[in-house]
Amino acid sequence: MKIELFQKYNIFSNVASVLLIPKTSWKVRIYPTLLILEDLLSHSFIKLKMNIEGPVKEFRIFLNLQKGWIQVQGFSKKGFFRYRIYAVENKICISLDKFFEGFSFDSENNFSAKIVQDKKLLSFTSDKIDTFEPKMTKEILFLGSTKKQDIELIDRREDMTEVLPILYLWAQFFSKAEKPRSDICSLLDQLEEDVSQKKKEQAEKMLLSIYKVGFSHLMMPRLKDDEYQGIIDEKILPEGNPIYLLNKGYELIRKLFFQNEKNIFHILPCLPKGFHCGKLLNLQIEGFGTLSLEWSKKILKKMVFNCKKDFDLKLKLQSKLNFFRIRTKRREKGRKVSVKETLSLEEGKIYFFDRFQK
Repeated sequence: MKIELFQKYNIFSNVASVLLIPKTSWKVRIYPTLLILEDLLSHSFIKLKMNIEGPVKEFRIFLNLQKGWIQVQGFSKKGFFRYRIYAVENKICISLDKFFEGFSFDSENNFSAKIVQDKKLLSFTSDKIDTFEPKMTKEILFLGSTKKQDIELIDRREDMTEVLPILYLWAQFFSKAEKPRSDICSLLDQLEEDVSQKKKEQAEKMLLSIYKVGFSHLMMPRLKDDEYQGIIDEKILPEGNPIYLLNKGYELIRKLFFQNEKNIFHILPCLPKGFHCGKLLNLQIEGFGTLSLEWSKKILKKMVFNCKKDFDLKLKLQSKLNFFRIRTKRREKGRKVSVKETLSLEEGKIYFFDRFQK
């Protein structure tokens, strides 16, 4: 028994956009012929003007959430171009995958960044560019949506089964930020309270409100609703790092599907009605192991747990479920277990849970 997911997360936009550079506290404003990179806190910046002759056709910006890079492409008068923006070892890099002959650029910055250029790579190095190294294995959420990942359509549909998996994965590319001054944080506080009290319907509505006011185009977090949508009454002058919205959002999305009190695992403790089917893969439970789970028709169907230590596990399942089967090998018969039973698990073993029933 495996829990697999073949869905890829590679959202895109067809218009000039601002988005975070993965693994950094920098954002980049992308136009067909111009890049403006800026640190969210120090406001250090780099401007890069490219000799791309317009009008640019089929301009597209991709945010690859599997690889952790930004890809930009289009057709200029001189031909097709494509480049990638990513960060590694205190460097922001621009990889020139496809470019026409005679490509050149002019750059400007306000903090003495070291610029290195060869035929296919530009890199900017400075002690003001800090990079974060995320976990190699990401936790992946899937809520049943396989629609086209055009961000303009995603924003128009306002379907959280599309939005939450993207935000959940995106947040894992950034280091933790301190809580900023912003009225938007009050919505996060309310969501946390709704989740703790298992107010599923209110939590689902609050998630949409937070997305609408707390994120602009291409999942760019913000501390002020500059679209003035009337969702919150903003009184505080915003100050701080908007990446906190991603950090806290990740934490609260996770709590919808999994919570633990030491060796007590709560499975789907606050599952909103709208998320009737889904999968959560590679859930890292510190000190215990890795869990993957799958549900359908709002009921848990399968779990796979890779145990990293000897311990006694107590499962807290949905109220409708009283029994399940547990195995350590896919082809063995296994045994039927009551949810009231404490399970003695052994380090290094993989446990398969299924046949959840009343």
